[in-house]
Amino acid sequence: MQKFTYNTPVCAAYFTLILQTASAMPEHQLPVILEEIPEKEMARYPVRRTKGVKTFVRTKPGGVLMPATYAHLAKRFYNLELRSDDVVVAAYPKSGTVWVAEVVWTLLNPHALDTLEAKPHHHRATLLDMDFLHPTRAEDNSPLLQRFLSECPGGRLEDGMTLQLAAVAPSPRILKTHLPINLLNPDMLNICKVVYVARNPRDVCVSLYRFLGMMKGVTVPVEFQDFAESFMSGSLHYGPYWDHLEQAWRHRDHPNLHVVFYEDMKKDVLQELKKLSSFLGRSLTDDQLRSIVEYTSFGRMKARDAKFPVVDLNGSFFRKGEIGDWKNMASPQLDALMDGWIKEKSRGTGITFKYE
Repeated sequence: MQKFTYNTPVCAAYFTLILQTASAMPEHQLPVILEEIPEKEMARYPVRRTKGVKTFVRTKPGGVLMPATYAHLAKRFYNLELRSDDVVVAAYPKSGTVWVAEVVWTLLNPHALDTLEAKPHHHRATLLDMDFLHPTRAEDNSPLLQRFLSECPGGRLEDGMTLQLAAVAPSPRILKTHLPINLLNPDMLNICKVVYVARNPRDVCVSLYRFLGMMKGVTVPVEFQDFAESFMSGSLHYGPYWDHLEQAWRHRDHPNLHVVFYEDMKKDVLQELKKLSSFLGRSLTDDQLRSIVEYTSFGRMKARDAKFPVVDLNGSFFRKGEIGDWKNMASPQLDALMDGWIKEKSRGTGITFKYE
């Protein structure tokens, strides 16, 4: 098993913050070991990367599959310095993270809704995972890289661009991640507020399949049946779906955690916004909430994505945003297999989902 080393970040502001708090915040040790995945096993993985990161590691215990670039940054994620006014939006991939993060920002900034059209989503909410999912290279010369060079002079890309940008971002920050709770700062729930987004596994599976199929530099060389079976076995990025969900669900009574279900947002978004607003300590009028519903509607967000793409895809990040697309993809045999899997995994958890 390969050993990985962790370098000290050199972004001036980031480094200063760490020095100021080092004595008060002892470093937490990772609760997992990261093991390299053999090449033969990766050959069976249902997703292929034609460029970028092509090697992977897996957590032990937990079986969370991650790009090998995560190993270099894992300790930093686990010891991420959080602020009391941060809001962390966490979710398994394709569960509605971008939508809920945009809602959170509008709830915190109800008088600045018109500015949504002026800047990309990543100016309002930072997806920390970009550092290991799609690490930026110096030759990319992207707007995000230019922002990093401006805001973090002396910073090194290999030390995590989004981590360093987040460190110098003004408060209140909205931080997004798909990492399971046990790979994040163990003091997180005692420091700041966390919004966990849950979506029914059938639609997560479909949305993830479609999303990966649109990603540049990625291919999905299997049919949906095989992909769905890999999803159920936990052999995709971020590991087993139910483990991810249950890690948050067991903290559902913590005053700093709010679990929002994607399906409830679709069914009665105004009611869910009222709950979320209360959780965030905001007192907004019904007119303000209705404006937020409009500005964060699927149509408005898809239109903004055409101007400022959330991700560089062969298509729009906002594909359908519907409940029940599973029925358009799954055979009766696959539907029965998924149904049995859901019943087995959800037994005794108290977790129920809507599928239409």
